[in-house]
Amino acid sequence: MPKIKKRLTEAEREELRQRALSEGREYKFTVCLLCGLNRALSKTGVKAEKKGKIVPRVSFGNFDLENAFFIQARKGGLGKSCGFWLDETNSLTLEQAKESKEYDDLFEQIKKQCQAILKVIT
Repeated sequence: MPKIKKRLTEAEREELRQRALSEGREYKFTVCLLCGLNRALSKTGVKAEKKGKIVPRVSFGNFDLENAFFIQARKGGLGKSCGFWLDETNSLTLEQAKESKEYDDLFEQIKKQCQAILKVIT
């Protein structure tokens, strides 16, 4: 019979947090300035760290602004392990999405956030 995990109490969570902050290994992440998702700065494991190998994971400027799909239409939902499959016919490049009124609000948000970012970093 599988072991059922119990939910931690607030006190247990806080104790675990304090222990991790004082004894745990440090991992550095970057947070996307547009969407808030975070990603490890480098991809390492314990074995890689022991060998001194650190593989950079984050880079900017690698999105093909002219050809890559900015709006991806995906299809799936057919049950466990089906996944989601890219529907290239209904996906849009940045230029195509910009021409569609449907995404005006999204582009306005991107413009405002980019302006705010530039104000901070320049």
